[in-house]
Amino acid sequence: MAIMGRNGSINVRRPSGAKGQDMKLKEIIKDNHVRFLRYRQGVLYYAVTVPGVSSELMFPVPVADVGDATVEAQEKAIMLMRYIRKAIAQGTLVPAFKDRTAPQRE
Repeated sequence: MAIMGRNGSINVRRPSGAKGQDMKLKEIIKDNHVRFLRYRQGVLYYAVTVPGVSSELMFPVPVADVGDATVEAQEKAIMLMRYIRKAIAQGTLVPAFKDRTAPQRE
């Protein structure tokens, strides 16, 4: 389960009944893939499916870090582990909305 913070960040938690509380990076990247979502203002955004979370989560990758590498539509999650780890630490692992807009608040 993911818990939304005040600033829109996600605390990734295991489903209830699972051992331990916080999900480890290893569990997110093991046998998993990320997919390219969009580019905006010098940042590439990728989405990853996280076990126990109902929607995909997205994280940023600065274009400056890419250099002359090829950006693929899909990569193994381990290839972008550095950025997933960074997003968890900085609170930038957030829901990736399929309609590209945040849900409307009532």
